[in-house]
Amino acid sequence: MDMMDKIVHEVYSLVKCKEMPEDFPVESSRVSKRLDLGQEAMLPHYFRLSEEGLLKISTLHQPPLLYLTRAGLARAKRLASTHR
Repeated sequence: MDMMDKIVHEVYSLVKCKEMPEDFPVESSRVSKRLDLGQEAMLPHYFRLSEEGLLKISTLHQPPLLYLTRAGLARAKRLASTHR
């Protein structure tokens, strides 16, 4: 699994129990910590995922908050079903 997929999978693992996971924010630092990488090293990946339409980033909070988009949610579900 490449880094982008790991990030999408990790965000999904934190929100999948929610009724509307795309409406539930995750602190980017929490994802970075769970993937055992520094926040600064992860930011370019988060922005790339945002450009690809898989994540939304709220920079009003520090550290930024991450939201799965519907496309990101669909990707995460596909990843979860293939990596069981």
